Amino acid sequence: MVKRVRNRKRNRFQFDREWLEPLYIVLLTVFGIASLFRGCSARSAEVSGIAAEERIEASVSPGEAAGTAVLYTDGQNTDTPRPNPDASSEDDEEDDEDEPLLNGAVADMPWEELVDESSSEKNKADGGTSSGSSSVGNKADGGTSSGSSSVESRSTGNSAAESVPAEKSSGKKKSKKSKKDVRKNIFDPAKFGYVSDTSPNITYFDDDFEALQGIDVSEHQGVIDWQAVADAGYKFVFVRVGFRGYGEEGTLNEDSLAINYMKGAEKAGLQVGAYFFSQAISEAEAVEEAEFAAEIIKRSGVTLDLPLVYDPEIVQGVEGRANKITRRQVSANMNAFAEAAQKAINCKVALYANLYWEQYLFDADTLDKYEIWYADYQSVPESPYHFTWWQYSEHGTVPGIKGDMDLNLWIRRMD
Repeated sequence: MVKRVRNRKRNRFQFDREWLEPLYIVLLTVFGIASLFRGCSARSAEVSGIAAEERIEASVSPGEAAGTAVLYTDGQNTDTPRPNPDASSEDDEEDDEDEPLLNGAVADMPWEELVDESSSEKNKADGGTSSGSSSVGNKADGGTSSGSSSVESRSTGNSAAESVPAEKSSGKKKSKKSKKDVRKNIFDPAKFGYVSDTSPNITYFDDDFEALQGIDVSEHQGVIDWQAVADAGYKFVFVRVGFRGYGEEGTLNEDSLAINYMKGAEKAGLQVGAYFFSQAISEAEAVEEAEFAAEIIKRSGVTLDLPLVYDPEIVQGVEGRANKITRRQVSANMNAFAEAAQKAINCKVALYANLYWEQYLFDADTLDKYEIWYADYQSVPESPYHFTWWQYSEHGTVPGIKGDMDLNLWIRRMD
């Protein structure tokens, strides 16, 4: 009996072992498969993440991917990525034309956030030489003030007023062109360089073109020795003739030294152009601005050699009256200004712009139709679009003028 029991126990043990071994193998297999599945899932997630990143990168323009600086206000450099000039299609433009410039589709990149208020580049909105003030305050105001908005000081107390809703013009047509159809920048970036190792002036080295140095001025420059300017080699000037206040009333203001400047520059042999800082919110106001500017030019007795430049700008840091007009309205204003100016004094009319404005403020028809005075404070002009004059610095030193000056280059093909 004892032996039989032992044998029975031995057989039970043998049976258990025979049953456990395959179970063990099955469990190992299950765990192995589970581990393999987890590894594959992790790799799949990793691949998916990489693919997502690649899709995001593919949607970013080359300039954004490279962290290229942007020019938002008169050549202003910020760390914000530069807009991609080819990003908007014809359909995009049609969608955006009626969106307010600071609201809706275009307001995904509001000006107040894009522009660093402490940047010294704020001044081209005002003429280009002020520091630490509202950019529109500066260009509207001429450009040498410091620490305060010059437009505010010359808009007859309207700077604090609330913005006025933009008027909707009837019958305005949508742009028939895409930005890809706009005339292109024909200049070779490699041919831009400084006049000399010690000169702050940039020129264009090409035997097929003539590059002329110039400036732009407003009353903030004060007394100017125009003969000294001419003797230093400057060939042309854009004179601010006036501006509209950015407050609700939008009063028209004459630059107090405009006539003096135009006469002095002409006498010294410089070619003379003019510009008007606009805050028009309708074609009617744009016509009013053109007629106002034309009257000042008539009183000066100077016949313009260069165009009267339309300079519509966005006011930074405050609610400017023209901040919320649509792209289509801006372009309609430009056309109305041009027609009125040509009728009043039979002059050419050009458009003042920087790269951001070209992308978001003006439609393709407007960019293609007019000559452009382009602001870009870089070593080379980075616009993909055509331009005739390039404002390349706001910190120039010009004999005969005190303080920082805007420097400009006029590149024209040799006949």
